[in-house]
Amino acid sequence: MAPLQMGCKDITSLGHGNWISVGLDSDVIEDVFCTAASAPSNASATALAEIKLSVTDIFITQLLNAFGDNNEASAQWLCKNFNYTTMNDELALDSGRVGRAFCLDRPYGTDWVNPTHEVDIVADPRIYDLASYLAAILYTFSASSPTERWVMCEQYHYMAQAQLKLGINSNIVREELCVDHDIPLMTAHLVQTKMAGSSTNIFEQQLIVATDAAGDEKKMTWLCENIEHRDL
Repeated sequence: MAPLQMGCKDITSLGHGNWISVGLDSDVIEDVFCTAASAPSNASATALAEIKLSVTDIFITQLLNAFGDNNEASAQWLCKNFNYTTMNDELALDSGRVGRAFCLDRPYGTDWVNPTHEVDIVADPRIYDLASYLAAILYTFSASSPTERWVMCEQYHYMAQAQLKLGINSNIVREELCVDHDIPLMTAHLVQTKMAGSSTNIFEQQLIVATDAAGDEKKMTWLCENIEHRDL
């Protein structure tokens, strides 16, 4: 708890300035960080709930902007073809929230149901690794110098177990963070490129898993023909 409280008082020590340069909202980071600093002992459960909500809303927002002007027809198709159980169990998304976004009054005879149980951490291995890599990039980029990066690597074992509980593969974080001292820091441009690549791959895998499109030529063809790639 002490490191969180110290970080809240001086958020710049955790990469505040660097994160701004890649398009992240520093005010949101500071608000979440300082809330965590004063949170009770069940901080992991609170964080998981916030992560699930945020990831769900990102997925919904991406979908709402992925089909150009064909939103109504696309929403109908998604409503009919989403596997809401898989969405909950494999992707750790709020399937009800997604259903409400694309199935107004559920008029299309979908099989949308409330999840039978809550899943906090994504089970799909590819998304798990992609999300961990994205977290690793952003955390590593917060270092202001190779020396600080080395110190962060040395101290990372204090964070690793907590991050595992939040669905982050700590080995992937170490691979990105714990590099030779003579390797230069990543530039903002490189980080933005890595972020875009990881986010794109996560969205692609989420969409394929959520619609059961893997191995289904008809569904894959529909997605390929209807997604407006320039909008993404």
